[in-house]
Amino acid sequence: MGSAVISYMTGENRGAKIIVDQSGSRFMNEDLELSHYKGLLDWTQFPGAPQVGGYQGFIHKPFYLIFDSQICDTEGVGAYLSDYSWSVAMGLHKWSAGNQEELKKGWIAKGDTLEELVENLAAQSGNSPIDMEGLKATIAVYNSACASGQDAYGRSGAQSL
Repeated sequence: MGSAVISYMTGENRGAKIIVDQSGSRFMNEDLELSHYKGLLDWTQFPGAPQVGGYQGFIHKPFYLIFDSQICDTEGVGAYLSDYSWSVAMGLHKWSAGNQEELKKGWIAKGDTLEELVENLAAQSGNSPIDMEGLKATIAVYNSACASGQDAYGRSGAQSL
């Protein structure tokens, strides 16, 4: 399976993020520590036999990490604090602290509004746009959970988007 998920966000605002699938729905705890993780990964849920084409039956693919501008401008989405990542060890890339290099390369899509972000993600990825109504509903539920401290996926200390 060709899937790479690397998001270390180690700064002060590590809570202002969600991971959503094409329907705009959250499906996991975004603060899951993946370093040497040996468990079932939420994005690999597979409801049945492989389908022809597309994402071969993986129900949460494609998926997207959505985060606020404060994280984007200051914290580095990749492993910028570590010299031990695979991409650094192979001499491929060391993530920048403020994501500017990755923005220039088109690895991160940015938008001034949620609608613009969804449009830019679709253009950047080549996938259909995330369902806007589903995403808005997910963000409303997520922000409410942040306010109450009762996250459906057990995440604590999350910050609203």
